[in-house]
Amino acid sequence: MQCHHVRVQPYSAGFRAIDVPTPPTPSLVDLKGTNIRVIAPGPDTLFATPNGSAIELTWPRPLCPNVHHFNIYRRTGPFPGTIDCPCTNGVPSSTGYELVATVLGTDTTFFVDDNKGQGLTIGIQYCYRVTAVYLDPVSSDESESCASPEACASLKKDAPVITNADVTTTSTTNGAVYVAWSKPTEIDTLAFQGPYEYRIYHSGDFFGTNFSQVFTYSAPMFYLLNDTIYTDTLIDTQTSPWSYRIELYYTDTITHQLTYKGRTATASTVFLSIAPTDNRLNLSWEEHVPWTNSSYNIYKQNSSLTFDSIANVTTQSYSDTGLINGQQYCYLVRSTGSYAFSGFIDPILNKSQIVCAIPVDNVPPCSPELSVIPDCNANLNGLTWTNPNHSCADDVLKYYIYFGSEETGNYELIDSTLSPNDTTYQHTGLAQISGCHKVTAIDSVGNETVAPQIVCVDTCRQ
Repeated sequence: MQCHHVRVQPYSAGFRAIDVPTPPTPSLVDLKGTNIRVIAPGPDTLFATPNGSAIELTWPRPLCPNVHHFNIYRRTGPFPGTIDCPCTNGVPSSTGYELVATVLGTDTTFFVDDNKGQGLTIGIQYCYRVTAVYLDPVSSDESESCASPEACASLKKDAPVITNADVTTTSTTNGAVYVAWSKPTEIDTLAFQGPYEYRIYHSGDFFGTNFSQVFTYSAPMFYLLNDTIYTDTLIDTQTSPWSYRIELYYTDTITHQLTYKGRTATASTVFLSIAPTDNRLNLSWEEHVPWTNSSYNIYKQNSSLTFDSIANVTTQSYSDTGLINGQQYCYLVRSTGSYAFSGFIDPILNKSQIVCAIPVDNVPPCSPELSVIPDCNANLNGLTWTNPNHSCADDVLKYYIYFGSEETGNYELIDSTLSPNDTTYQHTGLAQISGCHKVTAIDSVGNETVAPQIVCVDTCRQ
C-alpha cells in the first residue's frame, strides 16, 4: 500500500480459488469478497514537556506527505487501557480523551497546550495522544490514523496551588470562607527574586466572573512566603457560592517593580441546594475546583444543634427519606478530594453552607383503579375503584367523580365522596348511559390525582 491509498472508504477485493482436478472430476471454483480499509500509522513517538503554565508537545514528521492536519487529544491522568489499532483508529471518547486542538500541515509537529490561554493547573497530570488526519483528494473525506503513544506531564510547582474554599460560617451578611493554598516549591528564586506578594481575589459565583481583590500579603524573602491561609469574612455565604484565586508577584531585578509570576486555578465553595417533597428532602450540590473530589459526607443537624454524618456518597446528590412533613431539617455537605501528586495536605476537605428546609406533601395520589358496570334497565352506571391508601398512598381523604360524553372531551365534576373507604358510586338519572368516567383521589393537603384512569361505556342496545 502507498500513502495515497489512505482513505475512509474501504477497498473491495475478490478472491477466486480453483482446485487441481482429478479426472474425471472437473475443477471446483470458490469465490470470496471482502473489504480492506487502509489506515495510516500514527506518530510513533510523542514528547510532553512542561513550560510555565503550558505543556509543549512534539512528535516526528510522518512518512506520508499528504497529512492534512493533526488532532491533539488530552485527558487527566494516564489511560489504564489500550487503544487497539488498526481495529480502532483515532482516539475513542470512551478512553476519556477529549479533542483539544488541531494543527494544520504535515510539517507542523509542535503544539503548546496552554488551555486556550487560561493556563493549565499545577498538581494535575495531563496526558496526550496525537493522530494524523489524511484528506482524500477525490472525496475530500478525512481519514484519521492510529493514535500515538501516550505522553504525560505535569507543570512545575512554581506558582501557588489552591487547596481550600471551605465555608465556616453561613450567613447572608456575616458569612465566612476559609481559603488556603500551597506555596510554590519549584520556583527559581535567582530568576524570580523577592520581595514577594500574594494577592487574594474572590467572586460571588462558581467561576470567578467578577473577581475583586480582598487581601494582600507581602514577604521580603522566599522563605518567609509561608502565610498561605486567609479567612474571607462579612460575605453572603447563604444565597450564593464563592470562588477564589491567588496570584503570586515577584520583584523584577531590573525595574524593581512587582511583576506577575503566576496564579492558582479558580476554586469555588461547595454550594448546597435542597428540593422539598413528600416526607423527603432531595439534596444536590455543585462545586468547581481544580482538584478531584472523590466523595461527599452529608451531615444533618441533631436535637443538640450539632451535625452528625448520615451518609457518604460519590455522586452530587442525596435523598433523606422518612421525614415528617412540616418539620425543619438542616444539612451541610463536606467534600473529600485530592490532587494527582504528593506535596499537598490530603485529603482536601471543604464544607458547604448550612441549608435548612421543610418537607412538604406536593406529590398527588396515584390513580384509583376504576371499573364501570352499566345497568341498562335502571339507566345507571355503577362505579367501583380501589383505595390508593392500600397500595401507593397514605393520606387520601376523599374522591372526585367526573363524567364526560367522550374520552377526549371535557369532563364535569358530578359528585364526591367524603371517606377514603367509600369506593363505590351509582351514577343515576342518565338520559343515556354512554359516556366516560374518571375518579381522582384527594389527599390531606389537597393534592389531586394528575392522570386518572378513564373508563368508557357504550349505549345499551335492544
